[in-house]
Amino acid sequence: MLNFICKLTSLCWLRAYGSDVLSFFHGQLSNDLQTLNDSQLQFNAYCNPKGRMLCLFEVRRSGDELHLQLPCELQDVLLNRLRMYVLRSDVKIEPQLIDNIGVAGPKAESLLAEHFGDLPNKVQELKTGRGVTVIKQHTSDRPRYQVIGDSDVLGLLWQKLSTTLTAVDEAAWWHQAILAGIPRVLSATSEAFIPQMINLDLLNGISFSKGCYPGQEIVARMRYLGKLKQRMRGLHGLGARTMPQPGDKISANGRNIGTVVDAQTDGQGGWDALAVLQLDLPADTPLELSNGAQPSVRPPPYPLGTKEQKQG
Repeated sequence: MLNFICKLTSLCWLRAYGSDVLSFFHGQLSNDLQTLNDSQLQFNAYCNPKGRMLCLFEVRRSGDELHLQLPCELQDVLLNRLRMYVLRSDVKIEPQLIDNIGVAGPKAESLLAEHFGDLPNKVQELKTGRGVTVIKQHTSDRPRYQVIGDSDVLGLLWQKLSTTLTAVDEAAWWHQAILAGIPRVLSATSEAFIPQMINLDLLNGISFSKGCYPGQEIVARMRYLGKLKQRMRGLHGLGARTMPQPGDKISANGRNIGTVVDAQTDGQGGWDALAVLQLDLPADTPLELSNGAQPSVRPPPYPLGTKEQKQG
């Protein structure tokens, strides 16, 4: 596996604060913010009334403030939608200038430990020191850390680490996320998926015991009535030119059976993707994309097979 460093320029942050911030967001998002502490990130979805995800992001708590990390292309969409519902609540939401770099590979942990000392050791755990915050991201068996902070501090860190690590485009980072089964919701797929379709329940991104939020009834019905018909799985294809795009449709035997969530080249002439596919699809069914590619299906690196998970 390549040891690399990259600038995560496609990620942006929102800062939310005010005396009502926790109660407001607790009533808007899919997860239980009451359980979130200052040392971790938490997946959350913001859904429309039909349970379709407008946006998927990670939330960080800092005292009485919340910080939301999301794709930059959806920042204004989410910001404007949330501001519509603030009304008289004491909540302010604004863009936050934070730079992000990714460090990945077998040497990532030792190199960061040389600079920072103690590192987070659990997935989505974070530690702050020397003017930056280090986050251990979902890795499966592939070490991956995100470092956030001011541009000046990160610039110095970049200069130090890039002498040892290979500087690459951030596509390599998102390729590792795909291999770890971690989805993104982008502009092309905003409001396309119910959270369980992209396995958000398996990634601890949904609370089924908290109060109501937009789309909660639909999300709960998928769990308790067992009507979930689609789940996210991996795809692998040959030929970089046949790589699909988020939102592309997948067909089998002439009928639409799925949608591409995200896709990236694998650096070896092929590509990997995440896609929402029908659960009852026979394993040997040949798939076809609109560009003619015929990918193979791979399960994500976490189980899909228990009764509860099949129910959502």
